[in-house]
Amino acid sequence: MKLLSIVIASNNRPELLKKCLDSIIPQRNKNIEIIVVDNHYKQAAKKVINKFKNVKYLFEKEISPAAARNNGIKKAKGKYIVFVDDDSIVNKQFIESIIKIINKKPKIKAFGGSYSRHSNKKIPFWFLDNYGVLNNGDSFKNLQIGEEWLSGTNMIFEKNLLLKFNGFNKKFGMKKGTIYYGEETDLLIRLALADIPIYYDPKIKVSHLLADKKINLIWLIKDAFRRGQSTHYIQNKYPEIFTTKSQTRKTPVKQNFAQKIVSLILLVSFGLGKNYAKIN
Repeated sequence: MKLLSIVIASNNRPELLKKCLDSIIPQRNKNIEIIVVDNHYKQAAKKVINKFKNVKYLFEKEISPAAARNNGIKKAKGKYIVFVDDDSIVNKQFIESIIKIINKKPKIKAFGGSYSRHSNKKIPFWFLDNYGVLNNGDSFKNLQIGEEWLSGTNMIFEKNLLLKFNGFNKKFGMKKGTIYYGEETDLLIRLALADIPIYYDPKIKVSHLLADKKINLIWLIKDAFRRGQSTHYIQNKYPEIFTTKSQTRKTPVKQNFAQKIVSLILLVSFGLGKNYAKIN
């Protein structure tokens, strides 16, 4: 058995996948395996991993992040499974930081870290500073699920735990006929309701690509609407999480005037998404 299986679901983004692998492979040792789950019919990921040694290739025909990750879970040989998105770049101490946590807390079953953002073009002044980032603080902590979360591009679970909870819920994910977001949130909530501690370590760092298409107000409005729909579904499915654990006030984010206007627009779109889900 390996210690870590790093599972990367990839959806026809070969250039980004190569950058992701370039950031991970120099940190790999014999106790770590890397699995790429190709989640697109063109199978572009296969050509990328052929350039690397000892990277396992899987194909998942069902186009869904949840299905791709679940495929990786089944085939992984590691005690722990590390999930990273193909459009992310891990920092140089990523694997070292993960192993330190496991050695420090050998009974740990679920944890993850922060992520920042990088972009291929200049981010405009009106774009929200907290969009596309995750920061739960500067110290190691037990997360309060319902108020604090991990991201799918930087989270680690014991494999046996994932098998016990049947992995990710395929009703969620970026696929026609599903709730657009929420497969990660759904899993975290199920673990929290079973009293599984979920930890956060800011030293486990990833930089996630802020794609060009997202630096667009129309895209952000649509995104907020979809998030509203997903949030309605999650809150109705798990009301106990949000009624008992969502009492913490968030620290206000400093914004310029344009950012305040954008925030207001997105808040309205988010609310419309929740209401639309409610009546449909």
